Amino acid sequence: MRSTTPNLDFRPHDRIVVTGAEGFIGSHLVDQLRRALPPGRVFSIVHHLRRPRPHTWACDLTDLRALRKLLSRLRPTWIFHAAGRTRGTPEDLMRDNLLTTATLLQAAEKKAPSAGLVLLGSAAECGDPLHPYSWAKRCQTRLAQHRAAEGQKIIIARLFNLTGPGIPPGYLAGSIAQQVAEIEHGRNRPLQVRNLSAQRDFLDVRDAVRGILVAAKRGQSGQIYEVCSGRARRAKEVLTVLRRLASRSIRVRVLPSRSGPGTLPVSRGNPEALRRWKWAPRISFADSLSDTLRYYRDLHA
Repeated sequence: MRSTTPNLDFRPHDRIVVTGAEGFIGSHLVDQLRRALPPGRVFSIVHHLRRPRPHTWACDLTDLRALRKLLSRLRPTWIFHAAGRTRGTPEDLMRDNLLTTATLLQAAEKKAPSAGLVLLGSAAECGDPLHPYSWAKRCQTRLAQHRAAEGQKIIIARLFNLTGPGIPPGYLAGSIAQQVAEIEHGRNRPLQVRNLSAQRDFLDVRDAVRGILVAAKRGQSGQIYEVCSGRARRAKEVLTVLRRLASRSIRVRVLPSRSGPGTLPVSRGNPEALRRWKWAPRISFADSLSDTLRYYRDLHA
């Protein structure tokens, strides 16, 4: 595994809580933080806990009373809010993005008033304003900025298109990598994609986590920091690289396009603020996709 452990300057007594700790981004956040900090300083909040695990708690983030009780117990100095939802009904998206954030901010104001909070935004906020996910994330950011103006310390890290191990098949890189691994494993049908003409700003999730942590320590409350490469690539490049990495010939079938939160022809972020703090991606586009494919191959081994 490629090493991406950041040089953190958190204080020895910091206590860090990560929500959505079993998700794609949250699990990488927990991994990097636990490798960088003393034992017992990083606490995970998940929605369901099938069996007890050290420093991990289950909590419904829409339950204000339960969340206040848990924060009172954990006494965090930092909270990274990585819980959320990218797909579902409009009601699901508003609940799991906006309502959870509102509840967390309210609980933290009461039980962890000096804690710094880091919310994960999305490039989809700049996309179709009528799409429920775009709308939910935009409202989440506006709420965070409003609460920051009232005195809470809140940093917003806006993420663009991610790649890397653990990425779910609902993301472009995850979908293609999963299908390549299945075809290598014997599935006899074409790899299916939709229109790949759009240009997107791709970044490995481990570099994204480093950027989130830099923004947390260096950023100003209420500000948005774009965590991205600053380069737009055609989505087709994901397919090209993964086909080249495949161990057998891959047939491709292009399905009809459908609208979504990323309907802009070009989406590219500006990482200038992170660059001023000496952050830069360490994992190349090709290496990230190679690790993504390896992850799905391991699932089929």
